[in-house]
Amino acid sequence: MADRPTFCDRVTQRCGDDFKRCSQCVNCSTQCPFATAMRHGPNGIIRLIQYNLALEVLESPDIWPCIHCRVCAIVCPMAIDIPALMAFLREMAIEEGVGIDEKAIARFHRLAATFKPSDDTGD
Repeated sequence: MADRPTFCDRVTQRCGDDFKRCSQCVNCSTQCPFATAMRHGPNGIIRLIQYNLALEVLESPDIWPCIHCRVCAIVCPMAIDIPALMAFLREMAIEEGVGIDEKAIARFHRLAATFKPSDDTGD
């Protein structure tokens, strides 16, 4: 009988990134404009994946606020595509019928409404 793939293996297979490579440098979480709305932050979600804590990842409100700005991916020294990961985890949570923390999503939207991107256009 073949060994069943771990949660980390399943996520790696579907996303194409090897999340075991993450060194937990925390660059992604320090640069994410919505990390303050998250409990774990992007690097924490990756750590939970590394520990194969599927339910904790899929139930985490942290997989929902990502707006795919790609800042985390740009600063990642391992070139992990974190926005693609977050999108996949949301899909997986929906497919597996995991409940969504509506209070956390509402909190995110309140924070997002106050977000003002810096004007660094040089004009």
